[in-house]
Amino acid sequence: MCAHAGVAPIPSAVAVAATAASAKTTSRRTRERYRPRSGPAVSAPAPDRCRGPGIGTIAPVRTGLLVPVSIASMLLLAACGSSGKSAAPTTTAPAGPTTTVHVAQPVGAKPSKSAQMICEKEAIDAIEASATGVKTTSITTPTWNDHVYACDYMYPGGVKIGLSVKELSDAAETTAYFDSLATKLGKAKDVSDLGQPAFQTHDGSIVIRKDYKVLTVDVSKLPGQFGVPVAPRGDVAINVASTLMGCWTGA
Repeated sequence: MCAHAGVAPIPSAVAVAATAASAKTTSRRTRERYRPRSGPAVSAPAPDRCRGPGIGTIAPVRTGLLVPVSIASMLLLAACGSSGKSAAPTTTAPAGPTTTVHVAQPVGAKPSKSAQMICEKEAIDAIEASATGVKTTSITTPTWNDHVYACDYMYPGGVKIGLSVKELSDAAETTAYFDSLATKLGKAKDVSDLGQPAFQTHDGSIVIRKDYKVLTVDVSKLPGQFGVPVAPRGDVAINVASTLMGCWTGA
C-alpha cells in the first residue's frame, strides 16, 4: 500500500529492536566512560624535620604553633636525627619476630648525644619554627659542669631562654634530683601532657625528666609576653620543652 501524504511510515518491528539495542549499548558505554577508576594509593607527604607546628596533648596555647603532643611527637621522631644526606641502600632481612628495647643510659664522662642536641642547629631551628617564632641572635658556648650540659638561646633585646640537661646514674638518683628542683625552683603545678613527668615553676619555666636525665627550660629571663605571635612566657616554655622532647631520642 502507498503511504498517505504527510503521514510518517510506521517503523517495522526489526527497526524498533535495532534502535533499542543501539540505545542500550550507548548507555552502557557512557556509564563505563564516567565510572570512577581505581588507581594506586597516593601517600601523604612526609612530615617536615623536627619542627612544628609544635607538639603535645596539651591544649593549644600558641595559635598556629602548638598541636597535640601524641601527634606531633610522632612527626618529630620520624624526622629528627637525619643529617639530610642520601640514605645508604639497605638489605631486607627475612621476616621474623623482632623486639626493640629502649635502654636508659646512665651518666658518662662526656655529655650524651641527646643532651648535646639541645644546643645544636637542628633544635635551634625547630624551636624557632615550633615554639618561639623568633630567630636567636646567638647561642652561648655549651658548658659541661657537674654532669649538666647547658647553653642559652639569646634573643633581640638581651632576653634569653636557658636550656640545661642534668645526667644521672639511675632512676632513684633522677627522682631525687627532679624532686629537689621542685623545691629549689618553686613548683607551681604539674604538667601532665608532655609525655613524661614534668612541672612548671612560678616564673613559667619547665622541668621535665626522661630516663636518667632532667631537662630544664628556664624562661625567667624572658619578658612576660614573648614570641611571634606573642604568648605568655610559660606557654613558650611548654612549647620549647615539647619540641625538644619530640627530638630527644635515645635519652
